[in-house]
Order: sequence, then C-alpha cells, then structure tokens
Amino acid sequence: MFDFTILFLLGILAGCVVGILPSLSPSQFVILAYLWLGQYDPIEIIVFYITFITVSNFIDCLPSVYFGIPGEYSAVPTANESSNLIRFNLVNSSIHLSAVGRMVGSLFALILSFFVIDWILGQTWMFRSTSQLVMYITCVFGILLISKNKLIENLVLMSLGFALGSIGYSYALESNIGTFGAPELHNGLPAISVLMGIYVLPTMWHSIRAINDTSAKFDDKVVSVTPYWGSMFRGSVIGWLIGFVPGMSYVLSSTLSFSFEKWYNKFKPGKRNTSLASVIASETGSNTGSASMMIPLLVFGVPITASEAIIYNIMIDNGAVFTGGQFIHDHYTNILLWFVASCLVGWILCSPLAKYFPVIIRFLLSKNATVILTSIICIIVLADGYREDRLTLSIVTFIISGIVGFLLKNKDLIPLVFVFILQNSFESVLYNLYQLYL
Repeated sequence: MFDFTILFLLGILAGCVVGILPSLSPSQFVILAYLWLGQYDPIEIIVFYITFITVSNFIDCLPSVYFGIPGEYSAVPTANESSNLIRFNLVNSSIHLSAVGRMVGSLFALILSFFVIDWILGQTWMFRSTSQLVMYITCVFGILLISKNKLIENLVLMSLGFALGSIGYSYALESNIGTFGAPELHNGLPAISVLMGIYVLPTMWHSIRAINDTSAKFDDKVVSVTPYWGSMFRGSVIGWLIGFVPGMSYVLSSTLSFSFEKWYNKFKPGKRNTSLASVIASETGSNTGSASMMIPLLVFGVPITASEAIIYNIMIDNGAVFTGGQFIHDHYTNILLWFVASCLVGWILCSPLAKYFPVIIRFLLSKNATVILTSIICIIVLADGYREDRLTLSIVTFIISGIVGFLLKNKDLIPLVFVFILQNSFESVLYNLYQLYL
C-alpha cells in the first residue's frame, strides 16, 4: 500500500508538470521515466500511469488558454479558442467549468466502463489473435486519421519505425535482422536512445521556442454552470464512444466533441457563449475519452496512444499478462479506486494552479530550461547505455537519432514512435496467426 501511495503522489506531481508545460507531452515524459518505471510491478506502473494521465488531462487546458499552445493534440480546439476566451474575459470561467466537465465526464466513463468491461470479459472471441490483429490495424488507421502529416508521410514514418524496431534477433524468423554481425545489436537498438534522440529532444526544443507571453488575465468571476450542463453531457457521450474505439483515442474525442458543440450552438442557440461551450465540451470529451481508451489496454493489452504503447512495453518486460483479460480481472478494484482518487485530485488542483499559472510558467520556462532538459535527457541515455553494457552503441544511436529527429522536427512523429515501440507485438500476433492457419 505504501508503494501505491508514493506512486500515486508522484503521478500527481508528474501530471501537474506535464499539464503545465506545453513543451512536455505525456509520451515524452513516459520515455524520460522509462528506466525508473522499470523497477516496479505492472499494477504499480499502471496506478502511476492512470494518476499521471488523469491529472495531466485536468491541468493541460492551462497553457492552451493562456498561450494558445496545446501541450497535446487533444488540446488543439481549446488553444484555437484561447483568443476568444481572452477577449470575452472568460479565462477563469473556461478553466473552472472545464474542470467540472472533466469530473462529470470521468464519472460518466466510470459508470459505463464498469458494465462494458463485465460484458467484454464474457466474450471469449474478443481475446483471439485475429481480434487482436483487427484492433492493431484499427489503431494504425486511427493514427493515420488524426495525424497532421500527409498519408504518404505517415506511411514512410511507420515503415521507418517498423524497420528500426525490427533490428535484432527475430524469434519468428529465427535469424538476425540488420545487425551486420554486431553482437551489441542482437537485442535491437537501445529504445531509449532512439526515442530520446528522434522524438523527445527535438520536440522539446521546438515547443519551448514557440512559447510567447500572453495578455490573458486571471478573472475571479466565474459564469454560472447551469447553461453548460448540456455541453458537458454531450462531450461525455461523444468522448466515451470515440475513446472506446481502438485507434481513435482522446484526441479525436476532443475534436469531435468540440466540432459537434460548435454546430449544436449554431443550431440551438441559448444562454451560452459559443466559445466557452465548445471548450467545455472539448475538454470533457478529452477526459472521458482518455478514461475509456484505457479499456483496450487493460483488457486486451492493446495500447492505442504512444504513451500507452511505452507503458505497455514496460509492463510486458516486467511480467504483465493480458491474455484472456487476466490483468484487469486480477486488479480491477485497485485500478478503479486509484482512478477515482486521481480524478478528485485533478479537479481540486485545477483552480489553484490556474491562479498562479503565469508565475509558475515563467519560472519553469526560464532561459536555462532548455539546458536543464537537454542535460537530463543525456544523463538518462548514458545511464541506460551503462546499465545495458552498450554505452558506445547508446551514444552513437542517440546522436544519429537526434540528427534525424531535428531534420523531421516539423513532422508529427507519433506514427513512427507508435510502430517502433509495438513492432515486436505486431510481429508476434502475425506469427501466431501464421502458426494457426498456415
């Protein structure tokens, strides 16, 4: 219980940092914490992740409203409306009511998910390799759908991710791939060096440079919640349905909730500010989607976002068993309790953090922020190389990956990261199907 409590508190802290900093996304943070998380049991890892992702989802509207810069793609609609919220003096109202909406959405997702999981566990056909392959394919199509890249760019990035992930010994083919006889590559490329160089470092630098000060002011007045209950409900329904579909994730939950609310307010105008109503629906849909998207991961072992893929990889390495719904069956009550607790904490922290957000962000994004973050990344890469006794390979991989990452800094690299992390899972599912049917 002590370890759970410590991880819960650390998850809260991590969620606040990632939510506040538009230069740090959940997937980037999980990569930074890769080595540290590897020492815990799978259930402890998932408790930390649920707390972290839930709290960060409550807090991440702050940089979107103040700076108009989303930390994650799910916050893009809010960022796009930030100028309207500032003009109508609705900054505080949007933060406060979005927090209420997120809590409503979390409870909505909790109730529906309870019944859905019980039903799913009784459907044995859902746990077959064919069903798992369909879910993986759906995930890939979902990523292609929500990415800002062109289709051909995404296909190239996914192919690159699969190629990088294939390097090393293949148990399916029973041979080495791309190792060129080097024994250091038998276990594949150092994942942390690849991810830090190609994704984390260039994305952080690019985001920090993009941040500008804003004229947004914190207003102590909050408009009545009454006209916006409908926005919360509509965002909850859309967010849960989309988040539950493998591959769609809370990014599409947020976007569709926002778009529908925009349309609805034109069709049925009321005593609602259209910008505020749309932001509330979007933030509610994002939180509800982030809750329902955990179902494919916890029940089937199918991650549908980059951060989930990384967490899944760590859990598998630490002995997690998802076959037949084993993991959720063994830990359902634990997961439920910590999820409720993290929602309550996120709700409570949102308003106080909003009040002091301008001061906090100026401190965290001082001139030395880039140097500090870069130093931390380099130390993690060196520590991983030393631990794996592949220090030279880790450094060389990090440098080459960094060069590639900076060349691709204007592209959405999530497709590459997702496929790179899950390459072994894709290969395993395909091999199982080959053994069964061919």
